[in-house]
Parts: sequence; structure tokens; C-alpha cells
Amino acid sequence: MIRICLANEWLDRDPLIGYKSKYTEVNRKFLDEAELRKIELKHFHIERIEIVRDMFIFSCNTGLSFIDARNLTADNIGVGIDGRKWIFTARQKTKISSHISLLEKAEKNYYKISGLFNRRASSKKSTPGHDPVQLWRNHS
Repeated sequence: MIRICLANEWLDRDPLIGYKSKYTEVNRKFLDEAELRKIELKHFHIERIEIVRDMFIFSCNTGLSFIDARNLTADNIGVGIDGRKWIFTARQKTKISSHISLLEKAEKNYYKISGLFNRRASSKKSTPGHDPVQLWRNHS
């Protein structure tokens, strides 16, 4: 972009000359089973926090991002060649196809959170008023 600006004489000089980017490696810690279990068992008095907790637990058990979990419908749940339930979806950000084994724990959590969305099987959008983001905004 800067080269185009320089070529068209929109800039007299490169404003980024002398700029050095810095890279800091981050050592991320992961939750262990005990920590995840504490979150699962934690009771919150605010419904929207309960919803966020349930979505977080579901994401931990499936590896799906919040938006990918939110976009799931009953149409995305199917039976794999092994006879077990799987999630068949395309990731929103990358459009890459994902096939994720639906573990029993994640399946129970899915039915819990899918009830909150009250979705039609063929619809990709949640019913107004049942979207956790809307719930969060309405309670703020």
C-alpha cells in the first residue's frame, strides 16, 4: 500500500522507514481437568454468565470457537462411519471443513445450550431474544 502511495506521489517518503517490529513469544497456559471441572460446577446468579460458562465448556470439549459453536444447528450433528455422533461444520473464519467427534460430555452440553437458542433445524440464526450476545446486552 505504501509503495502505491509513493508511486502516485501521495506520500513524499515511506513513513515506516526505521520502524522495527517486536515479537514477544507468549507461553500460554492451558486449563487442567480440575480447573475445567471447577468452572463446570460453578453456579452463577446471573443467567448470561451461566450461558457464557456453558458455551465456554462446550468450546473446551469440542475445540470450536464461540461463533462456530453458536452457529451450530441440529443439521450439523450426524453419525460418522464409526457409528458415533459427530459435528460436521465449516469454520466461520477459515471456511475449512471440520469433523469433530461429539463426546458424551459435549453432547449433553450441546443440548443444554441449543435449548437456549431455540433454533429451527434449518436456520443458521438464533431466534431473537435467545441469542447469548443479545441476552448479555439486554442485562448490561
